[in-house]
Amino acid sequence: MPSENTAIQRTTRREIEETIAANSAIADITALRAEILTRVPFPVDWQMQNRQARLRPFASFFERILDPDSPSPRMRSLVQKLATAALFRQCGWQTRDVRQTPEVFDSRFNDAEDLVVPVFEVLFAERESRLLPLWMRELDAHVEATSRTTLQTIDEAARGGLPPLRKDVVLVGGGPLTSIVASVLGPYFQVTVITEQRGLGKPWRNRPLFINSSCEVRNFNGSPLPLLGGTTTRLIGRGQWNNLEANLLLQASDTKDVTCDNGSVARYATGSRLGDLIATDIVLNADDYLVGQRVDISQMGRNPDGSLQVVLVDTQDGRQRTIHATACFMLTGPGPEQSKVPEAASQRLYQAAAEQIDLAIREARIDLAQVRAVLEAFETAVPTQEPLVLEVPHHARGHRLHRQRRYHPHAQGTGRWKRTGLRLPGRVEKEETRGPRNHLQRGGGFASSVRGYHSQTL
Repeated sequence: MPSENTAIQRTTRREIEETIAANSAIADITALRAEILTRVPFPVDWQMQNRQARLRPFASFFERILDPDSPSPRMRSLVQKLATAALFRQCGWQTRDVRQTPEVFDSRFNDAEDLVVPVFEVLFAERESRLLPLWMRELDAHVEATSRTTLQTIDEAARGGLPPLRKDVVLVGGGPLTSIVASVLGPYFQVTVITEQRGLGKPWRNRPLFINSSCEVRNFNGSPLPLLGGTTTRLIGRGQWNNLEANLLLQASDTKDVTCDNGSVARYATGSRLGDLIATDIVLNADDYLVGQRVDISQMGRNPDGSLQVVLVDTQDGRQRTIHATACFMLTGPGPEQSKVPEAASQRLYQAAAEQIDLAIREARIDLAQVRAVLEAFETAVPTQEPLVLEVPHHARGHRLHRQRRYHPHAQGTGRWKRTGLRLPGRVEKEETRGPRNHLQRGGGFASSVRGYHSQTL
């Protein structure tokens, strides 16, 4: 959070914590949100301030991609719209919104002028320009660097005999549940994400399959249930205009389209793109990360000051570290399969093999994308084939003109000709005569130098 607002935010956050504690027995989240809104009328202001702080490490990346001469047509169009909107606002003229806002729009939780979502819409929609892989590399590098720095801080505190590092809200897990909770708590708290994976959004990012839930959003305020307008692939809380919803995945060209019995077409996104979106939403709503760390639930406990003791186990070397947290949410789901081989050496071997398989899958995805790009370029470069023109004589040595016969593919190499009524595009089609062998040439407009011949287009 920006330093000039830190004191105010801390005071208001204490009020929020007191409100939550006073209503801890209430299960109605709507009533709890209404009570919080009496203390913080516009939480979107906090969200935008926190968003700026969380995206500041990526400033150079966005400077590179927001280029008016970008190879991406969508990005060039977006940059032009942003420049026009900025000029109109500077002159005091009325401007068109870069994004079309919903009819029902809660300004307490949403900023209509937020430009983060339009930028990521381009990143996730453009496959040819490969902007999304560039973003994911920046994201992974940032998460890894943040994790490394935090672990060093924890180790230095332990070596110096200092109290363990204190965190506000800790979310254990790096999947869709973490993305949802981070989007809800991000505007109010400093959020730390802990995952035993080596990055955010995994293992979804390594799953080359299509998800079987809908990403479509027909109504911005619709419930996330089938036939009620909202997406059933939950990644963020409801009604959040400033976060990335799952329908962003449907703008990509690698979806699976299925025609239903009623004639409608259902579209399904890929698991790898879902993982990319999960990681992006977490980065937009969390402040720091600890990757490759497993939380040992059996050693968790309550400290005298009311905070929680969270014990971390390094997935590579088994080293244990301890941090304290105001609140901790376990969002890991059912967890990975438990191996039937309990030996530590075998576990490490299996872990190394799994990492090699994940690496092979990632490399295969990159190779497949390159092959697809080459194939698309080849298909674009191949010109449209023109019809073949055959020269057939009116008469051949006194014999009548035989009826036209077409070459059948099953007779290839047998010296036989078979009558068929099918047109075979791209094949050389011949006319059987008893006269001399005809000269065949491809292309339209063939002019024969032999008199007595006429042209037929097959």
